[in-house]
Amino acid sequence: MRLRISTDGGSRGNPGPAAAGIFICNERGEPVYSGGFVLGKTTNNVAEYQGLIHALQIAEGLGGKELDIACDSELVVKQVNGQYRVKNAQLKPLQSQVTSLMSRFAKAVVRHVRREQNTEADALVNEALDAGQDVGDAAEGEAVSCPEGGASGEVGLFGTAQPATEAEGEGVLAASLLPKVVRFDASQPVRQVLHESEGLLSELLCLGTRQRYDWGPLSSQATLTVLRGRGRVTIEETRRMLQPGVWLHLAAGVEASLKAAAEEELVILVTQTKR
Repeated sequence: MRLRISTDGGSRGNPGPAAAGIFICNERGEPVYSGGFVLGKTTNNVAEYQGLIHALQIAEGLGGKELDIACDSELVVKQVNGQYRVKNAQLKPLQSQVTSLMSRFAKAVVRHVRREQNTEADALVNEALDAGQDVGDAAEGEAVSCPEGGASGEVGLFGTAQPATEAEGEGVLAASLLPKVVRFDASQPVRQVLHESEGLLSELLCLGTRQRYDWGPLSSQATLTVLRGRGRVTIEETRRMLQPGVWLHLAAGVEASLKAAAEEELVILVTQTKR
């Protein structure tokens, strides 16, 4: 599938409250995604990169194979295309993440356009900033793919696990066993203990559709592995998308907020060391 994508990011204050906007059309020019994401407090350049990252994640989730991406940040476009060196330490991992995501597609082109040629994505940025929350399809919790890598080492690490999950050497749970042990509650998330030993606790965290679970600050480090469903996690103002097989390591003291996508239940294996 060929997709035409417009992406934008902006910050009021630089750094200040920031948001990203993504507008995607199919090859017939029909809109297939339109959403704005709030990003917390950050800079214009980081917001531009986050907009591009979100766009690539969403395009993968939509089944895109060939991408034509328009972005009105000349700096980001030239850094991604190798015309400018990335000197800023905050932007280097973002540029690497974009490059990694682009390699997953048969073809992905990022080109610079003027701001007046990027009106849809720009409008979504301002709409999200004005509302102080996600807007459009983003507000509906549309599920998208999550890249390998992502959060900083101080916050957590992302990766992709195998269908059968093993964390910290204990608490093994095969995906085929899930229907026998998963419980959902329409009113609130459910935590189910699977295994407990002197130094380790393994649980299932089960979120119904659109349910949110706020966690932390953690008393000890934890590993989260997505077993079923899609959603998103916010870690100290950094947002990432979740899908089956993605794992996340959280350091002690970190706060995280998880939310299940619209029309999907989210099941996460949590393995936490005990003090």
